[in-house]
Amino acid sequence: MAPVFAVVVLAIAFPAWMPLLWEHRWWPPTNKLSSAFFAALSLFTVSEVLLLVFLYLVDRGLLTLDYSLKFAAIGIPCCMLAFVLALVSGIKYCVGVSVSSAFGFAAWMFFIMLH
Repeated sequence: MAPVFAVVVLAIAFPAWMPLLWEHRWWPPTNKLSSAFFAALSLFTVSEVLLLVFLYLVDRGLLTLDYSLKFAAIGIPCCMLAFVLALVSGIKYCVGVSVSSAFGFAAWMFFIMLH
């Protein structure tokens, strides 16, 4: 079941990463994408990577779902900060980050509820 959840988590991250995929230039960042976008994207990515690590550890049996609250204590604030930063910046590229952050928050709440 963990691979299905991992695919869902990656699908949640897709709208946030679309502006970078459209740019076709990874480094140096272009002037179109602001530092607020990169800050929001970084916070969201930290949350999603943490969620993927948690799923992997639960799938391998190294952790139980009881640890979801400890992982969410870092993941949820990262998601919410990314959401707020994306909304405050008001840049059209941040729409994907705000949508992805909202769904990321829902994913964290789902795993907390499962435990």
